[in-house]
Amino acid sequence: MSDPNAKINEPKIKEELKRNGERAVSAGLFGVPSFVIDGEIFWGADATGMVIAYLRDPLRFSRGEFGRVASLPIGVERLRKS
Repeated sequence: MSDPNAKINEPKIKEELKRNGERAVSAGLFGVPSFVIDGEIFWGADATGMVIAYLRDPLRFSRGEFGRVASLPIGVERLRKS
């Protein structure tokens, strides 16, 4: 296995990391890890269980209390670079 510290300093790898970061920001992502499934964004290690629940039942988050909360107004929204 090659040295990871040397590998991450390769110009090709740095450019790929930069492009991936720019894509993430333009998609509205801001946490690690981030998952985008069916246009829904799940972020943060604590959301992994929600990702699994969504994959098992995509409608779960549109019913009941989740559905009610989804209809509330947004207080603050992150600006995206254009």
